[in-house]
Amino acid sequence: MVLIVSAFGRGHALAMELAQSEVPVLLVDVSGSLGTAAAEDEEGPFGFFSQGLRQTESQRLLEDQAPLMQVNGFTWVFGEGPFEMKGPLTMDHRVQLRIPENVWNWVCFASPSANRDLQFLAEGEFDQTWLYHLARSFFANEWNTFQGPGLLTGSLPLASDFFVRSMSRAARKKSFEALRRSGVQVREGASVVDLAKIGSGVLQSLEVRLENSDTAELLTFDHLVWFLSGEETEKMSQRLREKMFEKGILQAKGSWVRARLKWPALPQRECLPLHSVWVTDRVLPWSHQNLFVLQRTTNADLFDLWFRIPETFRFQKEYVLRHLQEIQGLLERRLGFQGIEVNDPPLCAVLPPQAVGPARHPLFDPQELAAYSPPHWTNFDWVGAEACQGLGWNYLLIKARKVGSDVLEKWKQSRLRAERLA
Repeated sequence: MVLIVSAFGRGHALAMELAQSEVPVLLVDVSGSLGTAAAEDEEGPFGFFSQGLRQTESQRLLEDQAPLMQVNGFTWVFGEGPFEMKGPLTMDHRVQLRIPENVWNWVCFASPSANRDLQFLAEGEFDQTWLYHLARSFFANEWNTFQGPGLLTGSLPLASDFFVRSMSRAARKKSFEALRRSGVQVREGASVVDLAKIGSGVLQSLEVRLENSDTAELLTFDHLVWFLSGEETEKMSQRLREKMFEKGILQAKGSWVRARLKWPALPQRECLPLHSVWVTDRVLPWSHQNLFVLQRTTNADLFDLWFRIPETFRFQKEYVLRHLQEIQGLLERRLGFQGIEVNDPPLCAVLPPQAVGPARHPLFDPQELAAYSPPHWTNFDWVGAEACQGLGWNYLLIKARKVGSDVLEKWKQSRLRAERLA
């Protein structure tokens, strides 16, 4: 059996993919053990691109809440105005912003293959390569708020169809129902408290406890896939973290936080897209009020605002609210009206760290991330934030897809060996 430990729907696509290949799968959902958060906090500020998704991956993103497509695609808002990645004015704006072809191809289509293009992206003049660095920084799992060397692969198709979802708890329940219909066993409302090993390189079982239960269940498995970050693992069980991550875990250096704003009913509001990424000054660090996301909700008066801050300040209320107020003022100046109010401040400005838990969308030190040695158990795969090429659904599904192919191949080989011995 393949055991998948997941939170916030992260492992559902992989579970369905394996079940369709007739691999016995048990998914343990531990969302409730990781702290207090709204469904929107778990979803994140990134949306997703449909290009390149498998059928099961698309199905997974459709099953719990129907997404909305942004007609003119992924949208930036710069000092010069909006830049829609697939609108009727896209190419005109590209010319005005002087974006070279090799930069445009990386951002919109695929990673470059020619060495000269790779060198240009890494070492070229910033006034030509800024969009490459900005796009990489926005989706990165690194606390890297400006240009710099690093990831040159794993580009996303920013000019393809772009979708956003408005999540709810009821929608999450629908996803569990879809898993069961696919033949996946599900344990909801669980926490993992311990693990057992065989020798020094093989994991054997997990001790799982369900909510409102005094008894624990011992789950043995052939292969374990882990969809939690190191800090999330530690939040759930210190003992478990020490056994699973023997060499320690990475501590987040930055994180995305979300507030909900209430807007007056004015014409300027109606011009805003479903989702937009605002960058006031491209040559200043991309964080705080110089890189934030504005996303519509199901209520026309309410917008979700996402911005990223250093992790050391996440629970400093005055710091968080001060930067939130600065973004409010910036929006009012840019759009020419007043009256934007904070409907809901970020949870980290209201609740203590123990209640909120680790960052849902963590950002790690680039040098520490590059040097980090993840667990290397024989029958273990990791799809935590540290193990993916970036944040958001697309990067998570890319990693899960590779893990799924490896797990399926191992499963087939183990069945063949069992048949030969029979």
